[in-house]
Order: sequence, then C-alpha cells, then structure tokens
Amino acid sequence: MGDKLMDQAGLTTFRLSTDDLPDKDRVAMWRDHCCRVLMKLDIEPIGDTRLEYSILARDLPGVRVMSTASSPVRIIRTREYLADGNDDLVFIINQTGKTTVTARGRDVSLREGDALLMSASEVKVFDRHSYGGALSFRIPRSILSSMVTYVGDVVMQVIPYNTDALKLLAGYAAPLFNDMALATPEFRRTAVNHLHDLVALALGAARDGVAMGHAIPAARLRMAKSYI
Repeated sequence: MGDKLMDQAGLTTFRLSTDDLPDKDRVAMWRDHCCRVLMKLDIEPIGDTRLEYSILARDLPGVRVMSTASSPVRIIRTREYLADGNDDLVFIINQTGKTTVTARGRDVSLREGDALLMSASEVKVFDRHSYGGALSFRIPRSILSSMVTYVGDVVMQVIPYNTDALKLLAGYAAPLFNDMALATPEFRRTAVNHLHDLVALALGAARDGVAMGHAIPAARLRMAKSYI
C-alpha cells in the first residue's frame, strides 16, 4: 500500500497509493487501513469510478504537508472519530478538479486554486466530484490562534484563488518535499515559520475585519519569495 520513510535529515515522509492494492480488495483495504486507522476518516467512491488515491505527506516541526490526488470520492470525518481529541486546523488548497465541503451547516464549493480552513475537531464531509488533487497543511491550533485573531471565525471561509498570499503559498510549499532544501534543522525551522506566516496572511484575507495577532515582518516575506 505504501511506506513510511525516515531520511538522513530525520524527516518522516509517508507515501501511500491504491496502485499497490488488488482491485477486488482495493476499497475495503484503503478504507480500513489508510482512512480509518491512519487518518481517522471514512471514504466511499462516488459512482462506479475505480478508486484511485495517492498521498505524499511530510512531517515537519509544527506542520504536516500533504499532497493528495484521487478519483471522485466522499470523505467523512464522523463524530466517532472526534474522540481522538485532534483539534488541529487543516488549510487545504484545491489544486485541480471540483470539490464541495460541508461543515457547520454550510456547503462550500472550491474552484481550482481556492483554499479553505477546516477543523479536525468538527464533523465534516468532503466531496471530490472529479479526479483532482489538493495540497494541505495540518497545523496545531495553538500556532494559528497566536497569529490570527479569532481564527475559529475563518473556518469554512473560502480564500479565493487570486489571493496574493495564497498564490505565494502554493509555490512555496513544493520545496518542502525536497530533502536537500531541508537539510539542516535551522533551515527547516525557517521554512516552517515562513509557511505559517503565509497561511496566516491568506486567512487574514478570507474576510474583512479579521485582524492579525502580530505584524509579519516584510523581510521574512521577501525571504520566502527568494526561496521560491
């Protein structure tokens, strides 16, 4: 199904794919092992489409970066799974395809390039209506709440694809899967700090009146641009 790797820099990387599973057991094995055990989610294919799903995830101090691609599916975080106590916030960028997220009594549609903040402590339904991919960042709530005032108020608020900070963030994330780029602990900390800043900036643009808890120095943003 996949593997969990620890590289020389001490970074943990997960690679999982349905391509490693036999067709007749694919849905059951993916649902029971990957989704219910590892991610605490339920999953169902939409329609008669053959289930295809791949995950590349990397754990860094203060964030899990995850790139996913899948066929049409419905993913559900049920009340049963909330018992795990995870209250992280998940910032997702819908890179390709059409998706709809339902939570807090709202249905939110994401175009290609749009982003959304979700809470792991809430029941939600994520529908991917066509084959596509997403980039997501799972960040401890304590980190974002220290950077964005009333961060809970921007959960389920769409960040449009043309938001400047969002466009910068999507490009900045790619090198976080590059082992050479993250060779030293100091650079890993700097890279994650920049990522947190960019997520906070994107959330600040989600709705008028959302204030930043502290100013983000322009020099750090210039450094992030240079890194890209």
